[in-house]
Amino acid sequence: MTAREGGTKKDPSKLSAHTLDNTGPRVFNVFDFDSPPSEWQPGLIMYLAQFCPPVMVLHSGGKSLHAWFPVFEKESDNAKFWALGLALGADVTLLKNRSQFARMPNGTRKENGKKQEVAFLDLTKFRS
Repeated sequence: MTAREGGTKKDPSKLSAHTLDNTGPRVFNVFDFDSPPSEWQPGLIMYLAQFCPPVMVLHSGGKSLHAWFPVFEKESDNAKFWALGLALGADVTLLKNRSQFARMPNGTRKENGKKQEVAFLDLTKFRS
């Protein structure tokens, strides 16, 4: 986030903490795998790791894994990577709306109180 609040798309004078106006450039391509069966999800993430090693994978506190990959320098490479992720069942919502909330490491799900546990973390893959 670039600020606590920003103007909404429909009414720029109306302030909200969840807007594109206060969202900076994408740092991670976050893939949320809700649709593929949970037993498939680790394999899908491992397949994607051949093209871009993940920085983090976390359990959503529900049924899915969320994989965080660093963005590529070239936007065309991000587009190709997203196309592959979507073909494997990643949710398009996080692509279409860069202000969309994503599950956070060690956060708690409101619906069931479960912790969003980190399953994998590789700090060496962070890009500045």
